[in-house]
Amino acid sequence: MPTDKTPTLLPPAQRAQFVRIPDDLSDREIARFYTFTAPELAVIKRQRRPVNQLGFAVQLAVLKFPGRTLTDLPDIPVRVLDYIAGQVRVPPTALADYGRRENTLYEHLDEIRAHFGFRNYGWRELRAAMRALLLIAMESDRVIPLIEAALDEMRQHQIIAPGMTTIERLVWRVRGARCSASR
Repeated sequence: MPTDKTPTLLPPAQRAQFVRIPDDLSDREIARFYTFTAPELAVIKRQRRPVNQLGFAVQLAVLKFPGRTLTDLPDIPVRVLDYIAGQVRVPPTALADYGRRENTLYEHLDEIRAHFGFRNYGWRELRAAMRALLLIAMESDRVIPLIEAALDEMRQHQIIAPGMTTIERLVWRVRGARCSASR
């Protein structure tokens, strides 16, 4: 429950859909979201051990889509993991050993931020997201399209998505600003 008394906009089942990789991605979508570029593969291959290569690759992949850190996701669908593992030529089962040393996860996340320009969600990103969403909210204040648009905006600008409570708060504020702007 949000700490500032902002009501949640979605029931738990709908909220959960926004913090996972869909199981029903098509082969085309998997290729679109999870194919690495040559520069990305070069950085991935610099990781010393195969398990770290795969873990690093998965971390980079999930930042690209759905835009969250590996620690925020409940699981990685088998087809997605197989696709990523195939590119880095490491067996997908190696992921089970990734992150035994917890610092590795965070060190890799820092390295990904440094190499690929991902950044955390903060006040600057909040303001930019509100501006982008306000235009959409002027057309309709339906919650799901606004949440989807917020997450798309963040992915497009390589902003690591915050928790769903924060996203709901953002949409709540935009809906409130929409009402104020239309008066």
